[in-house]
Amino acid sequence: DPEIRILLMGRKGSGKSSSGNTILRERKFTVQKQKNNHEAEDESEVCEGQTQIGKKQVAVIDCPDLLDPDLNEEQLEEMKEQLVSRCSAGLSAVLLTVPLEKPLQNEEEILDYMKCLFGPEVQKYIMILFTCGDELEELDQTIHEYLKHKDHEDLQ
Repeated sequence: DPEIRILLMGRKGSGKSSSGNTILRERKFTVQKQKNNHEAEDESEVCEGQTQIGKKQVAVIDCPDLLDPDLNEEQLEEMKEQLVSRCSAGLSAVLLTVPLEKPLQNEEEILDYMKCLFGPEVQKYIMILFTCGDELEELDQTIHEYLKHKDHEDLQ
């Protein structure tokens, strides 16, 4: 397949845009720092960035938080339409971004939402991408050591 299409999903502030920029090797997505909603850009837009890596065209779709309580019904419906439209060419992978400092809040709901939008087959393409791993360096731990703690049994 000459094109790789990756969908980034996760909570607001989970590292989706930063991960997309890393995958594409350039800044295609605006990284939102935590700030109040009045200052933030429109966070209900599904964005897409593309680049060529080797002989492959790589497209990354950055999806806002589908469970964001600040979204109204109209924004959510528009976002779902954008998402389905941008993913209609098919997906190579769905990356669910999970920040290590606050793991598993509503990720299972996001996965259920994905199954409703794209069908149960989407589960075959889902991978978890742990973000904010640089904070483990400060703790002098590897991700494996961090996930071994009893607090993180659900992540194991």
